[in-house]
Amino acid sequence: MTKELLHMTSTYAKELEQVLLGEKTEEEILLYLKEVEKHSFTPEEVGEMVQTIKNHAIYSPTFESSTLVDMCGTGGDKHHTFNISTAASFVVAGAGLPVAKHGNRKLTSSSGSVDVLEALKIPFSQDLKEHEESLQRNNITFLSAQHVYPALKPLAIARKAFGKPTIFNCLGPLTNPFSVKTQIIGCYREQDQEMIAQVLLEQGKKGIVLTGDQGLDEASLSGETKGIRITENGLESFILHPNDVGLEISPLSAIKGGTPEENAQTMVKLFEGEKGPIYDVVILNACLAIFASGIESTLKTAMGRAIQSISSGAALKVLREMQGGNV
Repeated sequence: MTKELLHMTSTYAKELEQVLLGEKTEEEILLYLKEVEKHSFTPEEVGEMVQTIKNHAIYSPTFESSTLVDMCGTGGDKHHTFNISTAASFVVAGAGLPVAKHGNRKLTSSSGSVDVLEALKIPFSQDLKEHEESLQRNNITFLSAQHVYPALKPLAIARKAFGKPTIFNCLGPLTNPFSVKTQIIGCYREQDQEMIAQVLLEQGKKGIVLTGDQGLDEASLSGETKGIRITENGLESFILHPNDVGLEISPLSAIKGGTPEENAQTMVKLFEGEKGPIYDVVILNACLAIFASGIESTLKTAMGRAIQSISSGAALKVLREMQGGNV
């Protein structure tokens, strides 16, 4: 595996490398997290830490697509919503865009993407060839961070014990090993948006970094979503209201999630066409991914494409194919 050589200038990246090499005890990692929590990170520091992690991936994918998408949130918003970005990924794949969804188990939520996919009986492969074949065959694959980066396990244990969001919530979405071209990243802290957007811009990616109403790490129905769009021309701030794309306002409580098993059942019903606030928030987030990719030039046409993905049965077909035909 070819690794990008880093001349580390950041103390935090150097200490992270020591963590990944197994050179720090759990107590030392917890002390590191306390230091991290107090520090205001620059895009340059974040970029170094991202590359430090990516150098420890167990494989280097070769799959290439000019429209490859990833969408996920930083977590940490403590709103315990339905698995919005995971569901939206199926919708985006059904709309014709390949998706390499990079996710994790729950840390501060009720159900992480890995948890709900396991409840849907969608297996997580550790084999690169299977991931690339899934993208070719089903237009989607799901990557578990713990499989891609086993060296992160001690840090994951310490983060769970630490119990509070840190910069690593922001790093996770930036460490997809696939050559993703468009990223939608929801972050619970609006002040982190520009830093994440600058890193994406530096990586040559398109995308949207956003914060929903009440700090939701998804585009929201309960009020305004504030974000930054990343294009080849730079960064552009925006504010989006549900009414702007023809959706009704719904309270945050209407998109609350449950157990992984409950969320899995809700997802299937959604793809079977059951309408309601969860349907609305999923198509809203899928719409933003489609729009950010550039495959549709307006939010209106991107929304139409997201709706068509469900109404045509395409999103459900992707789900069933990923289940291997299991109900």
